[in-house]
Amino acid sequence: MRTPRRFILLLVLASIVGQAEGRPGPKPPRHEFSFVVLGDSQFHYPGEFNQLFDEVAVINPSFVLQIGDMIRGYVETDDEFRAQWKRFKDQISGLGSIPFYPVPGNHDVYSKDRTAGGAKVYQEEWGDLYYSFDYRNAHFTVLDTDQAGEFQSMTGQQLKWLEADLHKARRKDHRFIFFHRPTHLLENGDELHHLFIEHKVTAVFGGHQHHYHEVIRDEPPYIMTMAAASLVTDTEKSGSFHHFLHVTVRDDDFTYAVVQKGGAGKPGFVVFQDNKGLYRIRGRLFRPRSVVFESLEIVEGRSIVPLELTNPTDQELHVYLEWKLPTRWAVSPARGTLETLPPVTERQKVSFELDHVSQGKLEAYPTFKIQTLYLTHDDDWITTERTFEVLAKPKDGR
Repeated sequence: MRTPRRFILLLVLASIVGQAEGRPGPKPPRHEFSFVVLGDSQFHYPGEFNQLFDEVAVINPSFVLQIGDMIRGYVETDDEFRAQWKRFKDQISGLGSIPFYPVPGNHDVYSKDRTAGGAKVYQEEWGDLYYSFDYRNAHFTVLDTDQAGEFQSMTGQQLKWLEADLHKARRKDHRFIFFHRPTHLLENGDELHHLFIEHKVTAVFGGHQHHYHEVIRDEPPYIMTMAAASLVTDTEKSGSFHHFLHVTVRDDDFTYAVVQKGGAGKPGFVVFQDNKGLYRIRGRLFRPRSVVFESLEIVEGRSIVPLELTNPTDQELHVYLEWKLPTRWAVSPARGTLETLPPVTERQKVSFELDHVSQGKLEAYPTFKIQTLYLTHDDDWITTERTFEVLAKPKDGR
């Protein structure tokens, strides 16, 4: 009895599907999410800060926290505070539906007389000065290091609340703490540190000092961050650079990445036309890439270097050629020249005359760098640079 062809075909398809579905996928975690932490801003560099928030929106974390000094503060009236908060909320409006959680800093609550006179307006705008919330398997505690009457300390009612809050969160896999002034600037910083150890706090995030660093003090790690306020130094190794922290929680583990400004590109910031144009410039702008000196044509005692320039793009290119001449060499018509290539130019010829102006032994040979500017779709000028070589012999040694 013959087996129907349709039945055989079904068996083959079933075999193929079975093979395709046979590899197990990764085991999904019970809990996985990310959040972003930013530091001081105070309107010092609004362009830098706004760009950081635009990049945060691209990453699209579960939520965002900023650990204080969001506004300039230190003003006299409530209306002045309200005006600054309005400006700040306009700055972060690009977050859209991403939740934002503020942490009060001294600039957010201090009046011109250096008392917490702005705390009332802060509460009008944001609610409680200290609070906590849960998200999946983690607990988040926001504290106020500039409470009225508790300058540079955390005692009294807030400390009692903190102890109860951490106790309540004891069954969570993670407990994260956020406040503005770092513990080493608080009078009872050691007391807080031991409290964090006792309750197995996962990490502590602070700001105020306008730079990034991490300190491991027994447990937990203390992580200092800043966003776009005044930089302490001009040295990246000192932690002075505009950035945010991208924190990832996956079950029992947590990690964070320091994302410098410009490190989270918006999709579409490279367009195909720019990619094609710059790629073609790099590969086709000039030929040949090198010449062997002894193989050059000699005219009236001078060696002729032939070159063909090509513009493979749809925009006019200005090409700069600058010779690097070892001693005892000369070139004409000039050591530095400029060539203009109309769009889609094929093989525009350029030549140079090289002259070895000494009877001594040839020990070094000229090169030149060739540069051109390309204008991108968003009006950035991109410089490309390549090197042309005059060689003593072929590179492969033959």
